[in-house]
Amino acid sequence: MGKIIHELVAEKGFKAKTVAKAVHISEATLYKVYKRKVIDIPKLVAFSIFFEKNLFEYYIDDEAINTIFDSGSRVLSKENIELKETIKAKDKRIKELEEIIYTQKKLLTILEAKSKRRKNGK
Repeated sequence: MGKIIHELVAEKGFKAKTVAKAVHISEATLYKVYKRKVIDIPKLVAFSIFFEKNLFEYYIDDEAINTIFDSGSRVLSKENIELKETIKAKDKRIKELEEIIYTQKKLLTILEAKSKRRKNGK
């Protein structure tokens, strides 16, 4: 990826200082980028915007980007399972509380009826 960026800089005739400033890195960092196979996503977005070119297309079949997305997917999948389990536990607790409320209302109705009978019986 670094080589592609370097080629784009040369092709467009940009000076390293201009490119570095546009993507918010130092010139020294830009020269290091030229040597990298993989570039982090925020920087790749910045380069894509600067060159007005989708640089992510170079990663479509690349193992590195697939690894990033696979790893992220696994994390999201695990979080999704955990959230589903949490929801299931909370739904169970809600049902238990609803049953308690129902029982308490029933008991109140019985006690109110008993209380009325006592008042009427006196």
